Amino acid sequence: MSSTLIIDNGSYEIKIGLSNTTPDSIKRVQNSISRTKDKRLLIANQLDTVNDISGMIFKRPIEKGHLTSWETEKLVWDYCFTCQDVGLNIDTTSTDLIMSETPFMLPNLSQNSDQIIFEEYGFQSLYKAPIGAFAPWNFKKNEELYEPKIENDISTIQNYADYQLVIDSGFNCTWIIPMVKGMVYWRGVRKLEIGGRFLSGVMREKVSFRHYNVTDETVLVNNIKEASCFVTMDYNKSLRDMKLHSKDNVVEYVLPDFNTTTHGYALTPELRAKYKPQDQQELKVVLPVEWEVRIAKPSNPTTYGWECAQKFSENDLYKNVRVTREDYDEHGVQWVQKRFGFQL
Repeated sequence: MSSTLIIDNGSYEIKIGLSNTTPDSIKRVQNSISRTKDKRLLIANQLDTVNDISGMIFKRPIEKGHLTSWETEKLVWDYCFTCQDVGLNIDTTSTDLIMSETPFMLPNLSQNSDQIIFEEYGFQSLYKAPIGAFAPWNFKKNEELYEPKIENDISTIQNYADYQLVIDSGFNCTWIIPMVKGMVYWRGVRKLEIGGRFLSGVMREKVSFRHYNVTDETVLVNNIKEASCFVTMDYNKSLRDMKLHSKDNVVEYVLPDFNTTTHGYALTPELRAKYKPQDQQELKVVLPVEWEVRIAKPSNPTTYGWECAQKFSENDLYKNVRVTREDYDEHGVQWVQKRFGFQL
C-alpha cells in the first residue's frame, strides 16, 4: 500500500511530512544551499550546525516565486528524503505526492517539475496546486479560527463553505487567492510584490543606518524579524499604543555572543501574543455595510497550509483528480500541464 507525501515547497522553507503523521511531526527544512566564510557548502538544515553565521551566501532554487533551479532543489529534496536529520527515509517509487506550486508558474518551469517528479523520482502520482487552494478542505478548523464567532449554526447556511478568500504571504511575495467550490478562481488571483525577503531587507537597512552595519548578516536580521515583528490588524491603534505604552511594546533582542547562543533570541516573545485579529478596518470600508467581516489567523501559520493539504488527502475526491505515473507515461507532460497549470 502506497503512502502519501505532502510537500509545501516554500521559497524560504519546505514543510514536509507523510499524510498519516500528526501536524506536530511536520519537518521544516531550509530551502537553500549556503556557503560560509570559510567556503564550506551546506545543504538545507546543515545551516544549523554553523556557529558563525556572519557573511553567509545563499542560493535558493525559487526566485520571485518561480522554481528556476532544479539542480539546487533536487539536492534539497534528496536531503529531505534520505537524511537522518529529517528522518523520512522515503522510497519515492512507492509514494504518492501532493505538493504546492506558485500561482501562474511559467509553463516551461512547471513542466520541468513534472518531468523531475515522474522521471527522476518516479512518484506513483502527483497532485499540485497553490498552497492556499487547500485551505477550504480544512473547513472545520478554519471555522474555529474566525473572530467574531457566528451565533447561528453555519451548517444551515447553504454553500457557506463554497466561497473563501485565502491570503498566502510568503518569503518572496503575497498571493490573494479566491476559492470557488474548492477550485482556484484564476481571474481573481492577485500578486503583491512584498514578502518576508522584502521586510528583512528594510529592517537590514534601518538597523545599519541607525545602529551598526548588518548588511552581510542575512540570517541574523531574519531571526530578529521573526522574533520581534508582527503584522498589526489595526495600524492606527498600534501607533496609539506605542505612544501611550511605549515601554510595554519594546522587544529586546539579545545578539549572539557565539558562546551561550549562536543565533540570538528575543527576551520578550510573549508580547507578540497581544496582537490578535480584531477587525480589518481597511477591508470594511470598501465592502457593503451589511457584510460581516471575519478574519481567521492560525496560531501556526507556517505549517497550516500543510495541514490543509493533509485534510485534502483524506478526501475521496483526491484519488480522482491526481495524475498517476501511468497517466504521465501515456499522455505526456503537456497533458499534465493542462490538468494542473493555469491556462493563458
